[in-house]
Amino acid sequence: MSLVLRPVGPFLTGAAEAPGELNLSVRLRERLFTAAAMSGEHRAALGDQLRAAFAEGDGEAAASLLVAWVQTWALASMVDEARQRWTQRPDGAALAVLVAAAEIVAQAKGWPMGADGRWPEPDVHWVMSALDGARPDAVAQHHPEDGAEALAALLNLPVIQGAPLPLPPVVSIPGEALAPRRAELCGAVARGELAAVRLTSPPPEDLPTRLAWGELHLESDLQAQLDRFGLAGLTVNEAPSLAELLSPAPPGAPGEPMRRLCDVAILPGPPSALRAGRPRPTAWLLFRGPHPPIPTIVEAGRLLQALDGQRSVAQAAQAAGLPVQQAEELAEALRGLGALTA
Repeated sequence: MSLVLRPVGPFLTGAAEAPGELNLSVRLRERLFTAAAMSGEHRAALGDQLRAAFAEGDGEAAASLLVAWVQTWALASMVDEARQRWTQRPDGAALAVLVAAAEIVAQAKGWPMGADGRWPEPDVHWVMSALDGARPDAVAQHHPEDGAEALAALLNLPVIQGAPLPLPPVVSIPGEALAPRRAELCGAVARGELAAVRLTSPPPEDLPTRLAWGELHLESDLQAQLDRFGLAGLTVNEAPSLAELLSPAPPGAPGEPMRRLCDVAILPGPPSALRAGRPRPTAWLLFRGPHPPIPTIVEAGRLLQALDGQRSVAQAAQAAGLPVQQAEELAEALRGLGALTA
């Protein structure tokens, strides 16, 4: 029996590999879209890249890496459940988490995004490792933008045609073709002949293009999903943003001694200041749950580091080099943010 390899894109649901098939999408999810990978190898890799960007004075790169690094805390608490739910059925909230995780994976590994634009394209070393010694005979292409051709070229394998994916019809065009084809495309969407349009290059900023893009979004129920999630977005009716899935941490209990409920890091930042070339020390509250990271003043970070569940606030203030009154005010504010509890 011949053995065919299925590429990562477009990351549709399903967990089982068909007989005679090696599914890189399934294997990538199981190995790299996990809490352990997010809090371990991905966070460590991003941290190394972030330190290098700081050392080189590359504010733009540092800002991007800092945003990704602090996101690994929340994503580590969400990605296992999202992967399990997406494996079972199309789920908008799960897809939002997985797309955010895909950006982390690509950045941590230094991989480009694949043809679909939303899922990382692994390098040859990872692919060979993921094959576990198997030797596929060909790469199966199930969609023109599933990344099969790039994977086949990477492994020097032929491409064979697989069963078409059960997706609504989409057309891919360069951004500059949007305005000239406005009537044709919007008409096709309105008649149900086309679900959405994928742009293969950034659209021009001129008014006709903006109007065409706006009309297309009005006509198509799936255009926004395709924009955000690639082809996988065509399988869900709607999906929240990652920010909408994050909620503030609940306040801690009052009293003493107090202990931390989050990790804390003091780094140059925030991202806007890094991009502007005017970084300043910033403390980050990093929660091990579905809560957004919070930047705050360095004094709050030092106090958090000193509050170990044994010291009183006054003792922690002395250890952190802070006036007791300031420490008490900071401790109460941090408790309200869910960073401290008795």
